[in-house]
Amino acid sequence: YGFRWQNRFVSKKVVWYLMSPTKKIGIHDNEILTTRWVKINEAKKYLKYPADIKLLEKIL
Repeated sequence: YGFRWQNRFVSKKVVWYLMSPTKKIGIHDNEILTTRWVKINEAKKYLKYPADIKLLEKIL
C-alpha cells in the first residue's frame, strides 16, 4: 500500500488483527472518523473499501 505526499511516494504497510474487545470504551486517532462495536455478521454494511470487505469475508 502506498500514497503520494508532498510529491513523494510513501510506502505504508497495514496489518490487521482479529481481536475480541475487553471493554466498549476506547480512543481512536484522527485518521479514524468514528468507531463502534457491531456484531461481526453486521460489519459488512459499514465497510466502504473492497479490500476491507474481502478481508471480512475471509473470517466469516
